[in-house]
Amino acid sequence: MKREKSTSPKRNTVHRKIPGRAAAAPLVFLLLLFVLLTAAVIRQAVGDRIPANKAAAAGSTLAGRSGVTSEGGGQAQYFGPRMFVPDASQVSESSVLPCIYLETEGEIGDSYGAARILITENLSGEEATVYEGGTQIKLRGNSTRWRDKKPYKIKLANKADLFGMGGSKHWVLLANDIDHTLIRNKLVLDFARSVGMENASRSVLVSLYLNGRYEGVYQLTEQIRVEEHRVEIHDWEDAFGERKALPAEEVEDDGVPQTGGFLLEADFYSPSDAKLSHLITAFKQPFYFNTPEYVRFDTELYQYTKDYIQSFEYALHASDHTYHAADTHYEGRGDYYDYSAGVWRSTVTESDYHSQRFDGMHYTQLFDMDSLLQNLLICEISANWDCMKNSVFLYKDTEGPAYMGPPWDFDWAFGNINMYNIDTWIPTKWQTTCGYFTREQYYQSVQWNRYLIRDPYFVMRFYELYHAVRETSVQDLLDAAEGYESYLAYDGAKNDERWGYTYTERYYSGVRPGDYGESCERLQEFLTQRIAWMDRQFADYETLLASLGAYVPDREITGELLEVTAKGDARVTVSLGAYGDRAKSAELQIGGTGRMELPLSKDGTATAKIPAELLRSGGNVVEIRPVDDEGQYLYPGDKPDIPAVSGLLTFELP
Repeated sequence: MKREKSTSPKRNTVHRKIPGRAAAAPLVFLLLLFVLLTAAVIRQAVGDRIPANKAAAAGSTLAGRSGVTSEGGGQAQYFGPRMFVPDASQVSESSVLPCIYLETEGEIGDSYGAARILITENLSGEEATVYEGGTQIKLRGNSTRWRDKKPYKIKLANKADLFGMGGSKHWVLLANDIDHTLIRNKLVLDFARSVGMENASRSVLVSLYLNGRYEGVYQLTEQIRVEEHRVEIHDWEDAFGERKALPAEEVEDDGVPQTGGFLLEADFYSPSDAKLSHLITAFKQPFYFNTPEYVRFDTELYQYTKDYIQSFEYALHASDHTYHAADTHYEGRGDYYDYSAGVWRSTVTESDYHSQRFDGMHYTQLFDMDSLLQNLLICEISANWDCMKNSVFLYKDTEGPAYMGPPWDFDWAFGNINMYNIDTWIPTKWQTTCGYFTREQYYQSVQWNRYLIRDPYFVMRFYELYHAVRETSVQDLLDAAEGYESYLAYDGAKNDERWGYTYTERYYSGVRPGDYGESCERLQEFLTQRIAWMDRQFADYETLLASLGAYVPDREITGELLEVTAKGDARVTVSLGAYGDRAKSAELQIGGTGRMELPLSKDGTATAKIPAELLRSGGNVVEIRPVDDEGQYLYPGDKPDIPAVSGLLTFELP
């Protein structure tokens, strides 16, 4: 959609001096009350507003955070709040954004410095105060902190519920400096909430004025942290405090088991920081404890977390997707990236890890299946350079499984022209399997999504999720990408006037747009191509399985559904073909955790009745593995970390 760039703003730039008076003044109180009464407008800016004609669909969530994929394979629905979709036909001729005015007492650095802040909402062209008072401010980010348009972390003097995002002192101002559309992070975070990632950060696009100078369009967003309205898990930081470790006797008195209450982040910058509590997996996933920060001083919680994450990783590598303490486990090391072949050359050796704590647990018993599916969908829709590399969060409370998320950092998504001459315009390949996306770090070549898609049951659930959200959340994403170009036409042009020189920086690769409008058109072009390509890959389950290519059933091993009984049991027959001479039995793995072992007849076949309780409405997946007389699976060779041979039987039940 072509839009003319606005070069002459129709409203004079406002440089407001932040008053020193407290926000509790009567006039300010009345204005704040007015803002609260206009919450629908505010929520629209946040992206959580649900239009009346979509309220029923948007509210259809399933209990217990389970079952995010549609029963029956693809009934269109929303699993979270519908994302804000601006009207593409309405081109803004003045600012539509709230304003943040900051006045600092000195330069902004790596440590907090004092400042005053005023936040106003733009309501029908008038500014209404949302928050006013003291704050602290510092730089944040990794590579982006060195840019001219810098990102900031702010800590308000008092907890405040800004724009309906929940009360907190802690907020982030994303500069989105390398994203000239200004909306990539906004689009992905809103999309993530729409597909059910309830902890994805809410955000509002704002105009920032720093010490009287216009600094451009920023994104005010929730900080990822353990806190009410954010990641709501047990907070050990309150107990650890300044002592850095909780005495064992106090743990017992507190009555809270040390079986969770952690928020981890993966980041390749983190291993060099000696202050952090690190947790590096056998295949070099570089996690550290975001919370509790000082967990390395508490042996019990640290060891529990280490065993939990390592058992999950080994479950992903296992042929039956289950952690077995007695198995031979491996660890990997990247030697070098082979640019000519597009792969990492690595060394895999045996590990001495044999923790008994989570023996026999399938990966879906350790991590919430829905969050794993949502995370993969977000990585693939966005084709983000940093997915499963940096800013990868996961968390676990003291009870229940771990969850992927909250998602974060998507300014390199949707084929954005990239820093360091990295060209990410790859709309027709899987982000998970494309070798180009692994070139920075070895652990990207063995990242978890690459092993999840070795499970054909996971692929079935992925297939169902995509079809469940294709006409709802995915279509909204396409529409929002177009609508924001018009919605932010004035503000985007104004941001260009402040930062337009960044379009010609020497270390950007790919096709370089010339202004805000062209940048939006490039994003829309990529997203349109991306979704069209994904639609073709999701044409049917078999097409998706073959396209991902991580699981290839052995054609010697076959199965057939004979009938479904009146009680809902499924009678099936299996044949091991050429493997029949080497096998004593056939193991059936049904829908992840269901198991049956069938003795073989002389011709290498078996017939069985799969109980209804092991089946599901929708797509059923049965992996068939030969088992020898020593109870071991059969393998295609002696190369380490290669799955056992298996065949596949799939069928659909109403």
